[in-house]
Formats: sequence, C-alpha cells, structure tokens
Amino acid sequence: MSKVSKLSKKTKHEKSSKRSKRSKRSTVSKSVKMCRSKLSNKIKINIKEMKSGSKRIKSIPQAIAIAYSQIRKKHPKCSKFLKKKN
Repeated sequence: MSKVSKLSKKTKHEKSSKRSKRSKRSTVSKSVKMCRSKLSNKIKINIKEMKSGSKRIKSIPQAIAIAYSQIRKKHPKCSKFLKKKN
C-alpha cells in the first residue's frame, strides 16, 4: 500500500508542474497578441496619416517601418516579439 501512495503523490506533483507550464504559455501568448494588436492599430493610424496628405510619410512600407519603431519605443517589452524572422 505504501508503494501505491508514493506513486500517486509523484503523479500529483507532476500534474501541478504541467499546470504551471501551461500558465506560462498562456501569458506569453497574451502578451504577443497584445503587442501585435498595438502594432496593427499603429500601422492603420500611420497609413491614414499618409493618405490624408502628411508630408512626413511617403509610402505604405515606410508607414509600417515607422509603426514598428514607434511601438518599440513606447513599449520596450514588445520589441522581443516584433523581431524579424529570417
């Protein structure tokens, strides 16, 4: 009987460690989603400024590049999620 109780304790401990890994994954995905949504909103704003006749922004790729740099400056934690993939 003592062997069975020891095994069940180990599995309970393993289950709790799996839960903590899941919670870390969910927080990472939430922060990635938050950063991406902020970036997409900023891109939309910059494109609207370009179309309205702003002399500062000349093209859509430039508007996107400006949005990336603005988000990196305003939210430094988002910079690790917004890196270019090779």
